Amino acid sequence: NHLTELSLERDRELESLLFGPQRCEDGVRFRLRAPEAREVYLTGSFNHWNPGGIPLTPRPGVSGAWEVVLPLTPGNYEYRYIVDGRWVTDPSHQQTRLNELGVENSLLVVGG
Repeated sequence: NHLTELSLERDRELESLLFGPQRCEDGVRFRLRAPEAREVYLTGSFNHWNPGGIPLTPRPGVSGAWEVVLPLTPGNYEYRYIVDGRWVTDPSHQQTRLNELGVENSLLVVGG
């Protein structure tokens, strides 16, 4: 159904505005929608893929939203979320890069 496809496309566009990485005054805000999650971590090239990750905190007032701000300098960064122990690519960020294992990592380019 064409209307359903348009609605899904609009929902994806809105989600990409609300979630995913965004520049902010203190660096880059990573925000993930994971309403069922008990814990969410962020890991990537910026922390040498530490499997312990950087914890995200639930965002007050936005159901299911988790976020963290990182002071990233300009450059290219690959990252993934760890949601309840499962590694996931950012569903709200379309840029990806295949790693050496053939798995997609999210790719963030931070400008100067």
